[in-house]
Amino acid sequence: MHFFEDVDGNFVEQFQTTAFDARFSELYLFALLTEQRMIFDRSYPAPDFVCEGLTGSLFVESVTVIPSRRGDIVVEPMRAILRNSSSTSRITCP
Repeated sequence: MHFFEDVDGNFVEQFQTTAFDARFSELYLFALLTEQRMIFDRSYPAPDFVCEGLTGSLFVESVTVIPSRRGDIVVEPMRAILRNSSSTSRITCP
């Protein structure tokens, strides 16, 4: 059985407090790579996973997207374009 090695020393603390999503995604990637029978080299501080498999080496950095700390609403660019184009490109018939 493979076990997740906490190379940063702060995994449990972050998992239980401010970085649950980021740490959960790391666990998910670890499980995925383990199922693919990757061999891990955890001697590096970054990226999160340095692996060796049947097809070669693989370097993986786990990232997550979190909301803005300021709370500003970010308008999706495509939605704004579509909203503007639909209101200005209407054709009216007499």
